[in-house]
Amino acid sequence: MEKLKKFLSENKIKILISIVIIVLIIVMINIINKSRKSYKIEEVKENIYLSLEQDGKYGVINNKQETVIGAEYDYVKIPNAGEDVFICVYDSDEESNTYKTKVLNNKGKEILTNYQSIDAISLNESYSDSMYENNLLTYKENDKYGLINLKGKKITKPIYEEIKSLDGKQGELLVKKDGKYGVINNKGNVLIDIKYDYVHSDEYYSQNNGYKLSGYIVGNVTNDGYRYGYIDYKFKKTLKIEYNEIYRLSGMDINDASVYLVARKNGQYGLIKNKKNIIDFKYQEIMYTGINNLLILTKGSKKGVYNIEGDKIVNTKYEEIYIEDTYINAIKNGKETHFDFYGNEIKG
Repeated sequence: MEKLKKFLSENKIKILISIVIIVLIIVMINIINKSRKSYKIEEVKENIYLSLEQDGKYGVINNKQETVIGAEYDYVKIPNAGEDVFICVYDSDEESNTYKTKVLNNKGKEILTNYQSIDAISLNESYSDSMYENNLLTYKENDKYGLINLKGKKITKPIYEEIKSLDGKQGELLVKKDGKYGVINNKGNVLIDIKYDYVHSDEYYSQNNGYKLSGYIVGNVTNDGYRYGYIDYKFKKTLKIEYNEIYRLSGMDINDASVYLVARKNGQYGLIKNKKNIIDFKYQEIMYTGINNLLILTKGSKKGVYNIEGDKIVNTKYEEIYIEDTYINAIKNGKETHFDFYGNEIKG
């Protein structure tokens, strides 16, 4: 013990410096990782170009109604209405779902010719006013796909079997490599490791943040079928891959600060708030009503009501329950009982 005290006394400055260096290294690693996972969505600065259709063929016009590209293609994709980069589709075959593309500018000149099979990345229109990723294109080489920007700068090598948009998460791409799925951002950096059989946005939406706070449901195939887990929007795994099913609750009254997940495990449903199980896995169904954040739970042939904080509102003993704007109606043995949203019986 005396030797240890003497060593610490004689070397305290060296030890202190070593601790400071280790802390700085950890901080730098965290900063680098955060920087790699951050990304910016390209803005459409001005809507200059739009698609032109004539007699079933497509071209491009500008905002002065002048023809830029004649209507002679099977389809034209305009990734960014402010940039003169037009993906012109021809020789399309609906039966085989194949087509060829070439990229033209507003002079009708073919560009980005050093890449093969260039295409735009379609977005789900219900999630965005834009139809495509605004500054990303895919290209193909040796039957694999990579990413470039609209200027032709290579973002990733052609290493992916698939590249698609991730519903509700503009700027993020679902990619497949070696038969597994993951997520990269529009800088090509990995957000979700490419090691899953299933990756999907939880599609959480709020008025204040849009889809920014939506997380990811991930899954793998096991001997017993698919099992799922959860990764939050900060890319931290919060649920292990052990659930039969997971879906996230979304509604006007749900606070963005918390994640409410209905999950099924061993055939039974429960509710998880963030990482904590707040309703046990013993129900055959959990239905979110969207009214006052109430849930109707089914256990066997009986129904009850809880709120999303896991508080019991109405005992699980009724044959049928429906919730209206101002009260809960519960039916048992043909008799109707009314409750307010706090579980108090309404008399008369």
